[in-house]
Amino acid sequence: MTARALARDGYAFIGRGWELEPMLRRSGLLARAVGLLDEARRRREVAGGASDLAILHEATVPGVGELLAAANNELLPVARHYLGEDAEFSGYLLFRLPPKLSPRTYSSAHWHHDRCGHRLKAYIFLQNVSADSHPTQVAVGSQDTLFYSYHRFAETRFADRYVRANYRVENMVGALGHGFVFDTNSAHRALAGSGVQRDALMLEYNARNKSAALRAIDPKIPCPGVARRLS
Repeated sequence: MTARALARDGYAFIGRGWELEPMLRRSGLLARAVGLLDEARRRREVAGGASDLAILHEATVPGVGELLAAANNELLPVARHYLGEDAEFSGYLLFRLPPKLSPRTYSSAHWHHDRCGHRLKAYIFLQNVSADSHPTQVAVGSQDTLFYSYHRFAETRFADRYVRANYRVENMVGALGHGFVFDTNSAHRALAGSGVQRDALMLEYNARNKSAALRAIDPKIPCPGVARRLS
């Protein structure tokens, strides 16, 4: 079902029946992950940094292996069906969007694609995510678009009016321990405005050669990828 939905729509909701919420709580991973993001926020505040920027925690998260193994058991077959038999798990990071989010300071709040063709990202929610939690929005069915350019930043951003005139827009929402997987070649954005913070564990899947190529280039291009592997 996940593979069919992904091929049809460019995204699929995940987590139902996976029992990740009990695992997150039992293992203490939920508290550790949120604690690491809280500490990153405090360090930024002490340094005088802006409060309306995303937080990416790319260091190792202690005790994450059990959850990654469970998620990859479900998602790696999907990735290999979608990307090819050489698809692999490329890594993970912790991710937080703050309560107030503006396109002026967070470029991913603009409609965009990630400048690298087909690639899968999966987000496992670390709290309940609603329309008030700056959900990712996906332009349904846009994943197979061959864009005119993948090189210049401005050429990868799109007006909301254009997206809504051509695609159905879906909010990626769900309960703690659930989430979604999507093709980052789809037009997508984080919903800006005032709301509540969103914390998630992000997993990335690529064809093996693409993983190597992405690790070799500027980590900010394409849209931030991952730094940590399960090892």
